[in-house]
Amino acid sequence: MNIITTVVLPDRTPLELPSMEINLDIDSFSWSFTGQLFGASNIALVQPDENGPKQIEVDINGWKWVFIIERYSTNRRFGDERYTIYGSSRTQLLAAPYAPLRSKSNTSALNAKQAIIEELANTGFTATYPDLNDYSTPDWVMPGGSFCYQSQTAMQVVAKIAGTAGSVVTPSRDADQINIQPRYPASPWAWSTATMDRIVPASMVISLSANWRPEQAYNAVYVSGTNAGVAVNVKRSGTNGDNPAPDILEDWLTETQVNTERGRNELAKGGHQSITSIELPLTDTNTAPGLIEPGMLVEVQDITGDWQGLCLATSISAGGGRNVIQSVELERHY
Repeated sequence: MNIITTVVLPDRTPLELPSMEINLDIDSFSWSFTGQLFGASNIALVQPDENGPKQIEVDINGWKWVFIIERYSTNRRFGDERYTIYGSSRTQLLAAPYAPLRSKSNTSALNAKQAIIEELANTGFTATYPDLNDYSTPDWVMPGGSFCYQSQTAMQVVAKIAGTAGSVVTPSRDADQINIQPRYPASPWAWSTATMDRIVPASMVISLSANWRPEQAYNAVYVSGTNAGVAVNVKRSGTNGDNPAPDILEDWLTETQVNTERGRNELAKGGHQSITSIELPLTDTNTAPGLIEPGMLVEVQDITGDWQGLCLATSISAGGGRNVIQSVELERHY
């Protein structure tokens, strides 16, 4: 039994949505929403007013999202008035068209996490850096003059800082918060012993499909700053580093720790792999496996044997008959 409710904030006015779809991929910083509405009275509830765009809260089996309704389209016929509404989670407020463009250049040394705090100042948003398995996003010092940018939004800068360390920005579903975590919480060659975020039994899988995607199995990479910083040759342990990836040269790579973590994440992308898509029900917050979000490590207890993968994308569909299906894309390494 699925329980789905949608209300318009802040008054929590009920909103009837016959169908909806919610999406996020690992390289996006906000959830996206698409929903269907019937009738002019319903669309009036989410049309922007003098205070700006309206916001809605979607609750599916206890999993909650808050979306800004950014636009809508209309399809009218005699006796049938339908609307499609489109929204994004509140993290979109840190990006265009809502956030201003800014330029900056530091004159004194600045820590990366302090730079993120400054970018989020007066926005109401906070950043967290969760520890995942053996890795977390490092902090490092950028010398005076090395941290500079022009005409960027707060989210663009935060995403670049995270990417410098080989990390990704994952948005909160219903809070003004972003999580900055390694793209690979554990290296693929260690997934068999890593702590999994979700475990999916074979009985929960509705469908499974896979696309083979071989990549170069690099075992070393040269990571260096440009005008300041250090140069680090990152090598996968247990190998002789004889198959190097293309060099990585960026301004904000200024300390050994961040260069090393960036190199580890770059090497983790390679090797024989497939993008495996599975469909399964979205269980409630008290029932495993629950919601699988991008950036999570997932173990699938398949009928052919257990395997692990990194969630790259999640799509949740709720349609007629209150059916709720989540489709997830998993990066599986062999």
